[in-house]
Amino acid sequence: MKEKNSGWLRAQVSTELLITLGFVITITIPIILLVYMETTHYARELYISQAAESCEKLKNAVDIVGSMGEGSKMQYTMYTPRGVAAIEMDGFFGASEREITYVYLVRGIPSHIVRTTLFKVNKAGINLERLAREGTHSITLEMKDGKVVITS
Repeated sequence: MKEKNSGWLRAQVSTELLITLGFVITITIPIILLVYMETTHYARELYISQAAESCEKLKNAVDIVGSMGEGSKMQYTMYTPRGVAAIEMDGFFGASEREITYVYLVRGIPSHIVRTTLFKVNKAGINLERLAREGTHSITLEMKDGKVVITS
């Protein structure tokens, strides 16, 4: 008789273990999905914030060079974060001569980060496609003929 009860107990323990594992998996999978979704959301927000900060710093550099007057020149190192699809300035793609625009893709939809400078901006001699790539870029800003000219 002991052998029959022993088999019955093993089956009961196995069933309880499977039920417990089922509950653990049922609770764990939604938590993992929620954490993943929140992490991607915050990463996207971080890149947008970095793009806005980069655009603001470039605008400030343009304003500083323009404020120093004709013939002033400055070497500037800028960082372009991930997700920036294009940088527009100098009336290019509809931006005014006093705007620096970062085009950022949010879920494939273009979003614009626009900063208005105190002086007209001229992108003579710079490849904006290269500047829009993720990474650090060195550019030169120079005040010429009432415009801040950006060159690489």
